[in-house]
Amino acid sequence: MLKDFKRISETLESISRGIDNKIERDIEDINQEVRTVAKLNRRIRELEAIHEETGDLRDQRDLAIKNLSLKLKIHTYQDERGNYVVTSPGLGTLVTAAQSQELKAYTFSKDSSSNGMDGSVEVFYKDKPGQKLTSKIQKGSLAAVIKVRNNDVKELREKVDEIAYNFMNFVNAVHRRGYVNRKVEMDPNGNPIKGDNKGPTTGINFFKVPTSKEGAAALMDLSQEVKSDLSNISTALSPNSPGDNRVAIAISKLQHERVMGEGTATMEEYFLKTVGKVGLEAGKAKLDNEQSEGLVAQAETIRERISGVSIDEETANMVRFQHAYEASAKVMQTANEMFDTVISIKR
Repeated sequence: MLKDFKRISETLESISRGIDNKIERDIEDINQEVRTVAKLNRRIRELEAIHEETGDLRDQRDLAIKNLSLKLKIHTYQDERGNYVVTSPGLGTLVTAAQSQELKAYTFSKDSSSNGMDGSVEVFYKDKPGQKLTSKIQKGSLAAVIKVRNNDVKELREKVDEIAYNFMNFVNAVHRRGYVNRKVEMDPNGNPIKGDNKGPTTGINFFKVPTSKEGAAALMDLSQEVKSDLSNISTALSPNSPGDNRVAIAISKLQHERVMGEGTATMEEYFLKTVGKVGLEAGKAKLDNEQSEGLVAQAETIRERISGVSIDEETANMVRFQHAYEASAKVMQTANEMFDTVISIKR
């Protein structure tokens, strides 16, 4: 059980660290696209000023805008001076003409992070490190991974910590009622003594007492008394009773007690409900992704139909125009031969 709680806690921390790395990579990609759009804006205006063709550069800019829109929600427009502007709701202006505003990822301590984990990544403007933007990012893959880290993973971690915290306290409460698994001396009145040369004979905690719910799963450990002497593990409710296992049975029955959710669920039910919620969210996200991909594919088809080039259609047109040209050439050739014949007759 102890290893399972630690494993789950380490897995959730590993997921958070992986998301932090993903956020840093997304910030680098966003900055690259922002710089590209600003550079293309400048180049397009320079070429337009001397009446040069800018179609290819505009296509490159559209591609950069498309890539940028995958990471976060953006809007584009031209201002009154004809400058191409890229903005993001919640963040502000990212590109104006040839000027760009880049983002930066910084790591923070547990107390300052938005998900309560030490070393978590937060997003800022590169030139304005005092303004945290993490919670203001809307839509796109960047907002999605931030939501998973700050909401879903954080909630699951808190639930696991709550289960671990309550589990340790309930087990300790039962374990303290038992007596050590060694001979316990009696006082003159026939009552068991509270301690011997090895330490207390009752009232011993099985787990190290947790100080708070936060981080309880990762910090779960056996008490020092149990780690130093296994005879301190209490299974009997009465001293000097080798066949008494009432404490052990009471601890085993904790899995069936409704001690979680204000007495509405057992620890197992509470955990399965939490995991089930994650599964439902994952299924919903998968379905939403499939629907979004369908809408994107439909929009791409419409866009290509309006502004794209069909290779098959252009090939057919080329063959048709080629045949028309050959036919016209034959007509001209025939007319020329007829003209030569008329000239020769007059001679």
